[in-house]
Amino acid sequence: MDAKHFPDICGIIRENVLLGNLPEDVCCALLEQAHIRSFKRGATLFYQGEPAQTAFVVLEGQVKLFRISKTSAEVVVGVYGRGQGFGEPAALNLDPYPVSAQCVTDCQLICLDSLLLRRAVLDNPEIIGPFLASTLDHITRLSGEIAQIKAQTATQRIASYLLDLTPPEAVACDVVIPVDKFLLAGMLGMGPESLSRGFSRLQAYGVSISGSIAMIADVAKLRAHAVGEEGVRE
Repeated sequence: MDAKHFPDICGIIRENVLLGNLPEDVCCALLEQAHIRSFKRGATLFYQGEPAQTAFVVLEGQVKLFRISKTSAEVVVGVYGRGQGFGEPAALNLDPYPVSAQCVTDCQLICLDSLLLRRAVLDNPEIIGPFLASTLDHITRLSGEIAQIKAQTATQRIASYLLDLTPPEAVACDVVIPVDKFLLAGMLGMGPESLSRGFSRLQAYGVSISGSIAMIADVAKLRAHAVGEEGVRE
């Protein structure tokens, strides 16, 4: 891999929970055999059920992981950005990918051969602990999101998402929604039409939407709605 065009690549790698815990010489040797590839928005990296031959780290852009439900709806499992890796568990176990992956923006990715990655990890078992802890944290977060989808209304889910973007202690603020609305709908387990209706209903809680900007007039009021402690009816 020619890293000279990415002077901050080492910093990005060190933020990755798997590669960042490898000994520096092992990590460098692994990266020397990796490739940096560019992908256009909409490019599919792999499909659910395909053999996991590659693990990825995002240098630039965003990638979504998703599954197709029995009703043919797309369910977004996660969105990965700069410094984040995906596909590692399947690559390490030489299993099929459990999800599909698609670029939601133009992307530059580090592509790591699964056999080389597996050998590096098996030769350095001390990194398995941090990696498993990160994987467990991801599973716990997904479980929480599933519980949230089941327990909350559409507007409560949108409110919770917006609240996660607000600065601590904010009373009122504007936040940038970092993904497009179609992708956001998939992340929140709803269709685009439901998302649009949800945004409209949130006007009753002091939220205005302009493009990718959400203007929140009263964070406390929005939080009360998210947890079902307000008196305004949908």
